Amino acid sequence: MKKLGVLFVCSGNICRSPLAEELLRRELDARGIGDQFFVDSAGTDPDHIGQQSDSRMRETARHRGVTVNHRARRLRGEDLERFDLLIGMDDWHMRAIHGLERQTGTDAEIRKMLEFDPDYDGGQAPDVPDPWYGSIQGFERVYDMIEVSCAGLANQLADRVSSSVADE
Repeated sequence: MKKLGVLFVCSGNICRSPLAEELLRRELDARGIGDQFFVDSAGTDPDHIGQQSDSRMRETARHRGVTVNHRARRLRGEDLERFDLLIGMDDWHMRAIHGLERQTGTDAEIRKMLEFDPDYDGGQAPDVPDPWYGSIQGFERVYDMIEVSCAGLANQLADRVSSSVADE
């Protein structure tokens, strides 16, 4: 079976998207399906390429038992061909991903992070706010939002895996 690729996208690839990457891996592994996916993250801006994730995000995650060990990279056109599902954290990221989609002509699925929150009602999904400019409480809030959404995403991905196995 072909591994499915999931790419999370935020601005600098130092706060939200690397956290989502690690949380989704944890959720997939907990369901025993982690080996059927490859998960990564990227940023829309070049400002932090090669830098380690924000220390406040790493600390927030560490206090909850999650290690975020990632070096920032920029979103590229080939990512839309390599990954099956691209997930933006806010409307700005969604516009950037869709802009690359028009250039590449890919058929990758593009969704917004909070669409996977179990409380999502199908309307316009809210943004995951950028905690960069705020206090540690902002990082805690973002962690909670991403954690809930990654659990919801993992449930949907587990359903995809079980239905594709049933189809074989």
